[in-house]
Amino acid sequence: MLAGLESNAQNEQDVLRYGQTPLMGSGRYIGMGGAFNALGGDVSALSSNPAGAAVFLSNEFIIGLGLNLNSSTGTYFGRSTGNIEPKIIVPTFGIISNQNIKDSKWKSVNFGYTYNRIADFTGKTSLRSKDNKSSLAEGFAEAANGNRYDSLDLFNTNLAWETYLIDTVAGNPYMYKTTLNSSEKDKSYITTTRGKMGDNLFVVGANYDNKFYIGAGFSVIGISFSASEVNRERVSAPDSIDNFVYQSSYNADATGYNAKIGAIYRVADNLRVGANVQTPTTIRVIEEFYSSINTDFTSGEDVYFESPIGQNNYNIVIPARIGFGVSYLFGKKGLVSFDFNHMDYSKAKFKNQLYSSVPTEEQINFDDINTNVLARYLGPSSQIKMGGEYKINNLTLRAGYGWAENGIKRDQRIDETDVSTISLGAGITIENMSIDFGFANSQYSRSVFYYSDVAKVKYGMNTASLTVLFRY
Repeated sequence: MLAGLESNAQNEQDVLRYGQTPLMGSGRYIGMGGAFNALGGDVSALSSNPAGAAVFLSNEFIIGLGLNLNSSTGTYFGRSTGNIEPKIIVPTFGIISNQNIKDSKWKSVNFGYTYNRIADFTGKTSLRSKDNKSSLAEGFAEAANGNRYDSLDLFNTNLAWETYLIDTVAGNPYMYKTTLNSSEKDKSYITTTRGKMGDNLFVVGANYDNKFYIGAGFSVIGISFSASEVNRERVSAPDSIDNFVYQSSYNADATGYNAKIGAIYRVADNLRVGANVQTPTTIRVIEEFYSSINTDFTSGEDVYFESPIGQNNYNIVIPARIGFGVSYLFGKKGLVSFDFNHMDYSKAKFKNQLYSSVPTEEQINFDDINTNVLARYLGPSSQIKMGGEYKINNLTLRAGYGWAENGIKRDQRIDETDVSTISLGAGITIENMSIDFGFANSQYSRSVFYYSDVAKVKYGMNTASLTVLFRY
C-alpha cells in the first residue's frame, strides 16, 4: 500500500479492495466460518453458491444486525500507533419463496432476493516517527525532477512548489531540491477510510428428487469508498519553514455486476458435495479526488494551496472465481463442512468505460498499469473454509476457521501476510423462528510505503452478527 505521492493512482490495491470478501453475513454463516458450498440453506451462502437456494423447504425471511470493530497497529521506525474503528451494520437480509411441484421428480423451484454486506471499509491507520532519514518534501523534489515548474503535477509536486517546499537547483530549471533543512523531523501520517460493498443477489434454485440441486444468480454490487490522508512534518530545528501539512481526499462510487451458477449433489444421506463458478465482476467506478498543502513559516506566516478536483471514470474487471465443497452430516446431531475457493488476481484489468463522458484524448491508458503493476504484483489466491455445528435439543453450537492468500505474489511481499480467521457461534430454534449469533476475528499484515521507508501495519477485523429467521 502506498502513502503520499501516488495515493490517487490506480493500482493493485484497488483490485484487492474490491476483490477480497472477508467473513461477513448471517449469524449461522459466520459461526461456521462460511463453509456452506455443499450445504446451502442460508441466505449468506447464496452469494457464493446459488444452488443453496434449492435446499430451502419453506418460505423464509431473515434480517440481521451486526457490529464491526476494525483495528490497526502501525510500526514505523520502531514506534507503534494503534487505532480501533467501530461500525454498526446490517449484515444480511433476504426473502426466499418456496414453490413446490406436485407429481414430478423436480420437487421445487425457489426464488429469492438477498442482500449481504460483503465488505466494510471503515478503518484508520496511523504512523508516527521522529527522525532525519527522509521527508515527504524530498519525495516531492524527486518526483518533480525533469519537469519545468509550469508542468508539475497539479495534485502533489505543483502544490509543493506553490507552498515553497521545493525549489529549482541553481542553473537547472529541471532539477529540484527541498527547502527544508536536514534536521530531525517529527512526522505523522493518518489515513481514514469509510465505505462498504453490498451484494444484491437475485437467485433461483431447483431441487431434483431431493438429490441434485442447481441454482443461478445475478448480483448487483453497490460500492462506496472514501479515504482521507493527512501527512504532517514539523522541523525540530527550523530556519524558515516550521512545518507543513499535505492532505488528500478520495471518493469513489461504483457498481459491480456478476453472474454465478452452482450445484449441490447428495451423494448419500450424510454426504454432500458442491461446486460453483462466478463470472468476472465488472465494476464501473466514478471517482473524485483533490489535495492541498499548508506551509507554516517561523515568521508566523503561512501559505495554503489546493489542487483542482480531479475526476476519473473507468472499469475494474475482477477475475472469475471457482469453488468446491464437501459436507458430512452426523444424522440430525451435527455436521462438518469444508470449502475451497480459487481465483487469479493477476488477470484483473483496468479498462476505460464505453460511452464514457470523459473525452477519448483525456482517458487513461491502462496498458502499463495492467502489464507492469497488476500482472507483476498480483497472483493466484486460494481460500480454505471449514466449519461445523453440534445440536443439543434446540440449541446449536458452531465453530469455524478460514485461511486466504492475500493475492500478492510471494516474491513481491515485504511484510504482507495471508488472512487467517477464527469464528464461533450459537443458535436457538423456537418453532418456526431461529435466532443465530456469530463472531469472527480475522488477522493480517500489510506494508505501507511512506516515500523511501516501509512501515508494517497489522490489521484486525472483529465481526459480530445477530440474525432472526422466520419460516412460513
